[in-house]
Amino acid sequence: MDKTRSAPLPRVARFENPCFRLFLHHGLYSLVGQGEWIQDFQKTPVEEYAKLKDQFTASGFSGRAIARLARESGMRYACLTTRHHEGISLYATRGVDAEI
Repeated sequence: MDKTRSAPLPRVARFENPCFRLFLHHGLYSLVGQGEWIQDFQKTPVEEYAKLKDQFTASGFSGRAIARLARESGMRYACLTTRHHEGISLYATRGVDAEI
């Protein structure tokens, strides 16, 4: 350990411990099988990209199944994005969704 820095708190040390991790994002871009920067990279007009929101659902989503698969795969950490920057949520909300 570098002597100029103090030891991290135990909860921080557990997070910093190198291990196999899952970061799961979701968004409209997943409908076209591309990464989240697809709208920018392909210069897709906002109006065209926004049409995808009518097709996007979380039907069939199972957090338990994802957690089970992650654990069975040897992952020790998982982070699920439950509301992405597009305003798409994986939970019921009465709030106003963000505009795309």
